[in-house]
Amino acid sequence: VLTKSAKADSVATTFSGRALLHARAGRLDEAVADAERALALDAEAPYYAYAARGLARLRQGKRDAARGDFAEFERRAAARDPLRPEVARWSEEARGGR
Repeated sequence: VLTKSAKADSVATTFSGRALLHARAGRLDEAVADAERALALDAEAPYYAYAARGLARLRQGKRDAARGDFAEFERRAAARDPLRPEVARWSEEARGGR
């Protein structure tokens, strides 16, 4: 049986993953909504919720907000996370590169 905290963590993980899928597929409003839901459920939600929301915001033209999300992702990400190089490219794009 899952505790309330474990259940919230599991649901937050699900929303975080779905947010990333939405963002990569160009479903930007859905990506932002799912990322924000994940973060509302669990303040320690998987850090890739920030990457998903950042990508969606970048594609929506909200570069400042995207930069903040990418910075938070970087702060939370583990050194060997496979998503880091991709998020680094998105972050560079948000800063006006590429």
